[in-house]
Amino acid sequence: MGKILVTGGAGFIGSNFIHFLLSQEDVVLVNVDALTYAGNLENLKSLEGDPRHIFVKADICKPEELAPIFEEHQPEIVINFAAESH
Repeated sequence: MGKILVTGGAGFIGSNFIHFLLSQEDVVLVNVDALTYAGNLENLKSLEGDPRHIFVKADICKPEELAPIFEEHQPEIVINFAAESH
């Protein structure tokens, strides 16, 4: 696998998915989370310093925040766990 962008990766479901995938696959995960009520960086504490996990604080509802992330990281896959994407 290559590079995957995960939205809502600091939330309960997203962070567990990230931990699971990193334990199973050779992949780089770009984790985009706005850190609202559902996001908690403590869920990702064990990944600090892991080069396979890139955290970006951004709101996926704001194209001006999301476009540079896609341009820089060029993910092959996007998986959405964001709680407030409506």
